[in-house]
Amino acid sequence: MAKNDQNKSFSNDTDSKPNKKHLDTHLLIVYITQNAIVAAIYFVLTSFTQPISFGMFQMRLAEALGLLCFWRPDFAIGMSLGCFLSNAYSFSPWDMLFGTLATLVSCLLMSYASQWLWMAIIYPVVINGLVVGAELTWIFMNPTGTCIDFAVQGGWVALGEFGVMLIGYLLWMIIRRLKIFDKVFKPTRHQNVRF
Repeated sequence: MAKNDQNKSFSNDTDSKPNKKHLDTHLLIVYITQNAIVAAIYFVLTSFTQPISFGMFQMRLAEALGLLCFWRPDFAIGMSLGCFLSNAYSFSPWDMLFGTLATLVSCLLMSYASQWLWMAIIYPVVINGLVVGAELTWIFMNPTGTCIDFAVQGGWVALGEFGVMLIGYLLWMIIRRLKIFDKVFKPTRHQNVRF
């Protein structure tokens, strides 16, 4: 009987219930970890495909991860960090700045301005075509580049981005149908959207 009384004195009903502050801290740690994983995957994919990840016609396969932002807006942080680290290969502070901002804006638009995943793929194509096209034309090529130069540069970037987004769209549609998707990614938006 003394042992039971002792156990009761150490146990408290509030200790057995989850603490909201503890849950919030745990969730924050999970989100930070998942964003770090997204950033690392982005960086590694871009590093291994470096010859096709930079330049006028680029197929940066890691950009397909951006479609995760459709379901989880916080992944824009991991995508932006991965892009920033990857753009360090270009040895241009302008690319690190503008390329990262283009990725961030694209991810946020995919998250909040798209009702359907097929519409979400349009934003990175347009944003990267404009931003990276301008960067290639007026910063890397020729400060006196013409609008035709910009249209050509931006068009090639947009074409490569469209190819990556199309591949990413098809892959994410397959992965989205798996039951494990919700457990791993824990969508906070567009849970019922299929296409």
